[in-house]
Amino acid sequence: MLSYNSSDFVDIPIFIKQLRKNKNLSQERLGRKVGVTGKTISAYETGNICPSIDVFFKIIFVCDYALDIKENIYKTPKKLTIPLSKW
Repeated sequence: MLSYNSSDFVDIPIFIKQLRKNKNLSQERLGRKVGVTGKTISAYETGNICPSIDVFFKIIFVCDYALDIKENIYKTPKKLTIPLSKW
């Protein structure tokens, strides 16, 4: 289970890779589920490119991760705060 404190800054490439591996998805399969190629997922995971915000949220949704942005919008045991300045 991924767990972050509200003060944590998240390394997006590592976070995407952890989400994918926790769901036992290949890069190709995750890519198909979110509408990009496996090579694009690989590029996200290596930090060569950054996913658009809509693709990022699709990845989070496909991987069943609850996202908490700033004001604790979703209160679940699995939380993540991403400083929007990173985007």
